Amino acid sequence: MILRMKNWKAPGAMGWYFNNLLGEYRALPIDGKDTTAQAFREKADEILAKCPNITWADLYVFEIALLNLQPPELLRRKTWSMREKYRQIVGDEVYKKYEESKPPAPDTAADRELRIDLEFLLGKLNHYYSAVQQRDEMVSALMKVLGTIFFGAFSVIFLWFNFYSKYGLRLPEVPLILMVVFAGMSGAFASILQRIQNFKSQSFGQNENANMLSALDYGRLGVYFALISGAVFSTVLFLVFTAQILKGPFFPEIYTPKDNVSKGLPFSLFSAATNPADGIEYAKLLVWSFLAGFAERLVPDVLDRVAKKVQTDTTQAK
Repeated sequence: MILRMKNWKAPGAMGWYFNNLLGEYRALPIDGKDTTAQAFREKADEILAKCPNITWADLYVFEIALLNLQPPELLRRKTWSMREKYRQIVGDEVYKKYEESKPPAPDTAADRELRIDLEFLLGKLNHYYSAVQQRDEMVSALMKVLGTIFFGAFSVIFLWFNFYSKYGLRLPEVPLILMVVFAGMSGAFASILQRIQNFKSQSFGQNENANMLSALDYGRLGVYFALISGAVFSTVLFLVFTAQILKGPFFPEIYTPKDNVSKGLPFSLFSAATNPADGIEYAKLLVWSFLAGFAERLVPDVLDRVAKKVQTDTTQAK
């Protein structure tokens, strides 16, 4: 069995963790007279026979067998180490509740009591390690989706500029609404990246594993919805500025035709002639468009305030 495992490496964190356990297993003394220990050793060998197709569930069974093969003096030292790992993962508040349950004392409790307590902790730790690996795999998949979107957008822009420069053509004017939408989607893109980094930096609490993994499970669909929301919210905010619903030194001043429109303003003329007053106002508009995509509650909160103000004014007018 040792020869079979010699060149085997499990993927990612599982490989590093399992190799440590394997070294610990190999170092254990073999007692052929202890039938209980022999049964646990056979169980461990069954898991090793599955390599390289082991799972976190197999790893947990292997650790249980390894735990029950530990000599008493090493078992007591291992208790301190495993409890400290558990405390670091769940935090002081949850660990305090664990201590209040009066776990067996490492230096005085019977070996069987310690093994039962450590089996409980192993279950918690194994759940944590498998959840972390699943989280990292989901984050990696999301990063691939974002990378594909970014690379595709960059390629289109590069080919567009390269085509016009290659043939000496003048670049056409980019419609303002496209710039607004692009800024809004860029803000949403940056927000998604920040959220993914937050997911990777967060530690799993006692009851947070399922919630966090559930959020990541819908992450790919969330990427598309976030980009669409960024485009929609930035467009709505642009219309809010154009309608002068929001005015002030921090908000862009948008020029839109007002003269010679007695018969109404065609949408084609509105979209072509509506622009920021100058370069500074243009910069303000793009910054706010970016923020509309980045802060997903910005535009809904603005609309809520506008709706409440209208409702208040209507009530007072009556």
